[in-house]
Amino acid sequence: GARIAVDDTGTPWLVTSVGNLYRWDWAGDRWLILEGKAIDVGTGGGRVWKIGADRKMYEWDGGAFNVMAAGSDGHRITVDSTGRPWIVNTQGKIYRKNGNVWKQIAGAGTDIGAGSNGSIWLVGRTPVSGGYSLYQYQADPALPTWELVTGGATNIAVRLGRPWVTNSANFIYRNLWE
Repeated sequence: GARIAVDDTGTPWLVTSVGNLYRWDWAGDRWLILEGKAIDVGTGGGRVWKIGADRKMYEWDGGAFNVMAAGSDGHRITVDSTGRPWIVNTQGKIYRKNGNVWKQIAGAGTDIGAGSNGSIWLVGRTPVSGGYSLYQYQADPALPTWELVTGGATNIAVRLGRPWVTNSANFIYRNLWE
């Protein structure tokens, strides 16, 4: 697969390199192919979102994905612990869905990940050894910022606030920032 997310029930969702989207069926012990192509999939807070091949955002309703009118040009998606999707678009801009509005968040990136503890991590756009710079979101109400952390990555996923990354050499790292 090309992209993977695991929902709150432990069910994996997989996007293949040709854009097919699968969900694991525990009862049938098999992968179920879902309708429509995808670029990325994200889960969190009991919700599942995907970026379709048309680069629009879709939310899973338990039986199908429904297109959301707002939010498009998606490249990478994650879903935070409250069920809100965050995206990085093809220009590297970051957006978070607040109600029916996509709010732009300062910064720029290539990939984004959310932890079940509420943490948000970003693979930036500054080239460094191993890929691109890494940041953790500091959600200070007065001045939210991205805090630079040591390391370089090309992809990121977060579990319990701890990032897992792959780098440009295709090595996998976890808990580098303890």
